[in-house]
Amino acid sequence: MKKRGRKIRGRNILYHYLITYFIVLFIPLLLCSSYYIRIITVISDDDIREKQRELEHSAALVDTMMDEVFCLADSLVGQSDVNLFRFGKSVLRYPNTHSVMELRKKLLDVGTINQSVFSYFIFFDKSQVVVNDRSVYDYRDFYDLFLRRVQDASYEEWTDFLAGDKMNRGIQPAQQYLYKGTEELELLSYSRELPYNGDKSSGGVVRIFFERETLRRLMPVLGERDIQYILDETGEPIFCQTGSLLEEDILSSFEFRGGQ
Repeated sequence: MKKRGRKIRGRNILYHYLITYFIVLFIPLLLCSSYYIRIITVISDDDIREKQRELEHSAALVDTMMDEVFCLADSLVGQSDVNLFRFGKSVLRYPNTHSVMELRKKLLDVGTINQSVFSYFIFFDKSQVVVNDRSVYDYRDFYDLFLRRVQDASYEEWTDFLAGDKMNRGIQPAQQYLYKGTEELELLSYSRELPYNGDKSSGGVVRIFFERETLRRLMPVLGERDIQYILDETGEPIFCQTGSLLEEDILSSFEFRGGQ
């Protein structure tokens, strides 16, 4: 009986020791773990809120830039001198050349209005002339000497591209352009048709170009696995940039269909 009583007391002592050990070890560990989990949660929430603020700021900057582009287009398509010039035919031949010079003087200097805009051009179908405040080209010279898409291997391909309904209105995706015959630029464009006057031959389009790098600066990628993109009204991507570690399968879903 004495031996059995000693065993029971020994077990009770061990049992109480284990409980004490558990309380002394586990409860502080639980408290510390709860504290660190709370700290990590707070830091994560702060990081999410900070990123959300940065995203909202980027979106506001892009919206402001695009509002300025839309206002520029509105000003050009509503300018009376532009809408009168569209009826001219042989405007690059004497004695009609003065009309081109007069129009150039009355056009807006985009450099003093919006630093985000690369340039704008007004395409006049009847005269086959491209005009802005600094230059005048006929369609062929504009293609050969000034600006065209890299993928347009011929003048005919370029004019077919310009004639497409989609190119005459709204924002076009970032594409590679050849500038002045040598320099390659990645540009987006916004197009607005001149008001329809019942005569298709005297139509025209205002096209405003801005560099993709401008959007990169306004919408920086926040992390190595993040993505920034803009969709057009049909849901197709017109701009996309990603972090360096973004998986290829995600990247593939944002390929530019419009620029192919």
